[in-house]
Amino acid sequence: MHSLVEKRLLGQTIDYLQLDVDSEVIQAMSGFEGWYAHAQPATHAVEQIVYSKKHKYIGTFDSILSMNNTMYLCDLKTTNASREAPQGVYADNFIQLGAYYTAYEEMRAARDMILPPIDDLMILSCRKDGSVDMVTAASLGLSLEDCRDAWLGTLKVHNFLQKAKQKIGERT
Repeated sequence: MHSLVEKRLLGQTIDYLQLDVDSEVIQAMSGFEGWYAHAQPATHAVEQIVYSKKHKYIGTFDSILSMNNTMYLCDLKTTNASREAPQGVYADNFIQLGAYYTAYEEMRAARDMILPPIDDLMILSCRKDGSVDMVTAASLGLSLEDCRDAWLGTLKVHNFLQKAKQKIGERT
C-alpha cells in the first residue's frame, strides 16, 4: 500500500488489475484515489530521510503535501479502525510526526535540506475497507511545538531507560 501511494504521489499511473495484490489493497487504494482526486494535493517530497545530529536519530517521513496554502508533513497509516481509534489514527502517531518535524527543522536550519517550512502535521489513514480520513495536528488542537515537545519528552524517557538498563546490567 505504501509503495503504491508513493508511486501515485510521484505522478505515476497505476494499473491495479495488472498487480498481484489482494482485494483489500485495491479497495484501500481506491479510497486513496478518491481522496486524492478530491483534495488535489501538490507533492513536495516523498519518502525523505531526516536526521537529527543534536538528538542522534534518523527517520523517513512519507511525504510533504500542500493543500489550500498549507504545507503538511504527512504520514500514511493503513491501520484498521478500532474502538480506541475509529479513524485508524492513534494519538502517538503525532509523536512520530513530531520526531520527523524536529529532525526536518534541524536540517532546514543547518541548510542540509532545501524544502519549505511546515505549517501542520497530517496522518492520512487509508483502511482496507476503502475509508480514508485526514487528521491534522491542528484539527486536534495540537501545534507543531506540541508534537515536537511530546517527541522530545518521549526521547528523553527512552534515553533515561537505556542508560538505567545499561547501569543495571553492569551491576550483575
